[in-house]
Amino acid sequence: YGRQKKGRPKGLFISEWTIQSDHDSVVFAFHVSRAEQAKYVTKAYKMVRKLKYVDTLGWFSLYDYPNTATNPAWGLLTYEGVAKPAFAAYANAP
Repeated sequence: YGRQKKGRPKGLFISEWTIQSDHDSVVFAFHVSRAEQAKYVTKAYKMVRKLKYVDTLGWFSLYDYPNTATNPAWGLLTYEGVAKPAFAAYANAP
């Protein structure tokens, strides 16, 4: 948490934020539906936009891992490149 030239504190850069959809994985024992993933994306960006001390919220991964029962499915696109509802939510994030 540094300072810019004019003395105003720099805002936080929150990186690698994600929420997994479809199934649990070896990384997280938690997941939501694809529709819920999109809702989380919208809510998170709305919340961060209101917080003056946060400059950026970065999504972790564009693509899911290959589709297996234990691989993470935290992308905005499937492994094959098909847009999940979260992709549109991210594109339209406030």
